[in-house]
Amino acid sequence: IALLQWAERSLPLGLQVAALIRGPAWLDWALEREHLPAVLRFLGARLAKGLLLWTPERSEPLASLTRCRVLTGLSTGFIDLSQSPAALEARLAGKWRNMLRRAREANLRLASVSGGAALDWLITRHEAHRRKVGYRCPSPSFYRALAAASRPQDVLVLVAQQGSEPVAGVWMQRHGANATYLLGVTTESGRRWRAHHL
Repeated sequence: IALLQWAERSLPLGLQVAALIRGPAWLDWALEREHLPAVLRFLGARLAKGLLLWTPERSEPLASLTRCRVLTGLSTGFIDLSQSPAALEARLAGKWRNMLRRAREANLRLASVSGGAALDWLITRHEAHRRKVGYRCPSPSFYRALAAASRPQDVLVLVAQQGSEPVAGVWMQRHGANATYLLGVTTESGRRWRAHHL
């Protein structure tokens, strides 16, 4: 009736910390109110000596069930891309529009791909940046497996190039009528020329 994915870490003295992000996803949302208490009992039994950090998909049914609300629920922004590019650009903040103009003046070339060397460059640079900064995210092998398992039209990779050199890139993963920004990287040149704005 529902799906969820969480990451679990064991601590000293048998303690556990788990992170549940965007879940449960109900196969029929009408079942949520009735069955959510049972799901919470299941999670509680699994984490008998632990702490669950949870960013639920929706917060309304949780008000009487959660012990401590540290943060608000997940917030997702949606952009209606059926509007014309001019209409979308007119709604941008002035500073953002200025950065976009600067990127256009840099004569960067955009390549749109669904795999190959550009995608590999993006994944490799992203992993190098992750190691340098020290944050956690899926592994390069996960990203490569996701790309391999996806239809080519669902993997949208945009790479900005200056000459033949890539200076920035982003990966948007399509799913149904939507797409999610999955990852992105930039070089010093890309940052200077505001390639991500483009």
